[in-house]
Amino acid sequence: MTVTDNSWNIKSVGKVDKRMICGGLSGKKFWELFEEMIFNPATKKNVFIFTGKMLSKDQLQDELNKTNVKDINPEVIQLIYLIRSTWTSVSSVGANLKIFCY
Repeated sequence: MTVTDNSWNIKSVGKVDKRMICGGLSGKKFWELFEEMIFNPATKKNVFIFTGKMLSKDQLQDELNKTNVKDINPEVIQLIYLIRSTWTSVSSVGANLKIFCY
């Protein structure tokens, strides 16, 4: 993969000469090492979800603390199913799921 070794230019960002800022690796060598780690069962793997301001932990907790299911917003119930499904998929490949919200 030599595309990561080439510089690129975007007006709103400017010119980026090198995408690898440390380690002195070429794009090809980086991907070889990355694939080696991914397929190694001893490698610790994490999946991170950054929600920004789309999800508030406090508001979600308030919804989940409601005692009557009818009072819980349907979107929250759907969100819990999506999170559990994602968590199951991530766990099936031996990774940990971490969700960051504000």
